[in-house]
Amino acid sequence: MKKVSLVLMAFTLLVFWSCEKGIEQPTVFPKYFVWTGVKPKGKIRLFYDKKEITDQVEIDRVLNDTSKHFGESFKALNVYLTIPVPQIKDTVLTFTHPDTVRFRNSVYTSLLKDHMFTFTSGDRVLYNMSTGEIDPFSFQKHKPVQGPALPLITGYTHSAQLVHVAYGDYNSMELPVMGSVFKRFVKNSLGTSGYINSMRGVFNEFDEGYILKMQKGDTLLIQEYLYELKAK
Repeated sequence: MKKVSLVLMAFTLLVFWSCEKGIEQPTVFPKYFVWTGVKPKGKIRLFYDKKEITDQVEIDRVLNDTSKHFGESFKALNVYLTIPVPQIKDTVLTFTHPDTVRFRNSVYTSLLKDHMFTFTSGDRVLYNMSTGEIDPFSFQKHKPVQGPALPLITGYTHSAQLVHVAYGDYNSMELPVMGSVFKRFVKNSLGTSGYINSMRGVFNEFDEGYILKMQKGDTLLIQEYLYELKAK
């Protein structure tokens, strides 16, 4: 009888352990993420006159054209974006709570849905946007939350809360990064002509709808990446 009791006890413990093993353990915060790598998301893309140029020979020609430093600027930007600036041991992103994350010395609210995090900055960035200038967020898929118009006394015309996304969970994620170089030919009322140039590296994805918003003669080069992050 004693042997039967011991067998039953052992069986009960085994079943209990199996059930415990199947239970998903709650995530403990704070959660620290470190940089583990970077990989390109697709190929270099070239856009001109509201259409994408897929001819690799033409893409290479633009990249290697040194007359206006357009291709050189793009290459330099992409070298910068792929350099592992943070060491693996350094914390890149910290979830202090499930809905709060600290990233790039700023605090963001965080929303996780269908394996996609949406980070919205608590602070607003201030910037100028006058006639003829390039909207700094025009290429970005995830648009900022625009604030009210600013009075002239501030020295700025616009304010916005930045929005970033990441794909994954509280153990690992991929953070989209986009490098872009843009060129637009302009002519003012005095007859003077020239180019407006823009070079940016942002934590965002490309807005495919922007292609139809390009003006005649606009040139845009982009390369997207995914920064790989892992919880330590």
